[in-house]
Amino acid sequence: MKGLLLKDFYVSLRTGWLYFAVTLVFGAIIAFGGARPFVFLTAAYLMIILPMTVLAIDERAKWHVYADALPVTRAQVVAEKYILTLLLSAFSAAVLAASVLIAMFNPLLGDERPDLSSFLSTLSCFPLELALTSVCIPFVFRFGFDKGRIAYMFACALVGVGLGVFTSWNVNDLPNINIPSHIMLISSAASAAVFGASWAASTLLYKTREF
Repeated sequence: MKGLLLKDFYVSLRTGWLYFAVTLVFGAIIAFGGARPFVFLTAAYLMIILPMTVLAIDERAKWHVYADALPVTRAQVVAEKYILTLLLSAFSAAVLAASVLIAMFNPLLGDERPDLSSFLSTLSCFPLELALTSVCIPFVFRFGFDKGRIAYMFACALVGVGLGVFTSWNVNDLPNINIPSHIMLISSAASAAVFGASWAASTLLYKTREF
């Protein structure tokens, strides 16, 4: 498992270095430029969909043929991709947390400094983005990336519509959006359930897939 994670980490850095750079740049904009934390969601989604890019690269390189000859099970191959997704999501959340904390105590921002409620509301969107991405992964494990990308594109469209709704509001009202704590808990629990179901479905589908 450690070797699989290390392999995908190198692949992610080599092919998705721009995603990491954009995430850090957006974090710096929030910390020192006074941008609202909600603008970070676009950069965060780039990181969360990076495992899909890794899956596409694996398929083009016929990685599954080599992986079947290794002392790892297909269930471990699937588990590693989901763990990678969680790690990349955690990286985005950590960058957001650090940037907002800096912005909250940055005297140069004055009245543009974000508050804690704005940060928590933005952070609560991470489980929803994670759930949308996890819906796509079973299709890729079962049908391959070329066919699975249909679900991938549909999920991207949903996220685009959601971000469009956010940006259609008055930008000055975004810091005042407070999501009730019980709604955050419900959405997080639902996203965790979707993620777990996706993991189980991918494991079952990939075990029975014939190449």
